Amino acid sequence: MIIAPRFVGFYGTDIQIFRGVRRVLASTLGHEGVGVVAEVGEMVEGWSPGDSVVFNPARLLSPVGLLIEPVATAIYSHDLLNGPSGDRVAAVVGDGPIALINSIVLRLRGFKQVLLIAGRSPRSRWAVECGYFDAEDVILGQGDVPDSVIERLNGEFADVAIVCTPGE
Repeated sequence: MIIAPRFVGFYGTDIQIFRGVRRVLASTLGHEGVGVVAEVGEMVEGWSPGDSVVFNPARLLSPVGLLIEPVATAIYSHDLLNGPSGDRVAAVVGDGPIALINSIVLRLRGFKQVLLIAGRSPRSRWAVECGYFDAEDVILGQGDVPDSVIERLNGEFADVAIVCTPGE
């Protein structure tokens, strides 16, 4: 099958490869994306030229496939948490899709407060504008972040921290 890409994602792994932090056999960056089937071979069934697809290096997925990794990590984080959530506070480090979905799961689980320690992207501003976070619950990841978190929590520590940042 030949896929004509329309949009590709440039993810944390791609940035690590570009920076030389991660070595991989694949040399194509932006390998996950959305495209259209251009040609199919004789052995391909169920796909025709013109079909829309979401792809990654290993398999073709429906559009919901884009959320598989972020949702899976949020479910895994959820499984690691113990005890009741009602009076607990969480800090999520990062502002990518995995961090935002983890934050939503924490809120659904009943955490009293969820802070977002944001990186350099504009996603934290978007998250506030869309109502996912109150502006005071977003802490920019600059300066003395631990002191900023403790100050925001009136001298207390967060009960849970989930780190959703690239490995380096």
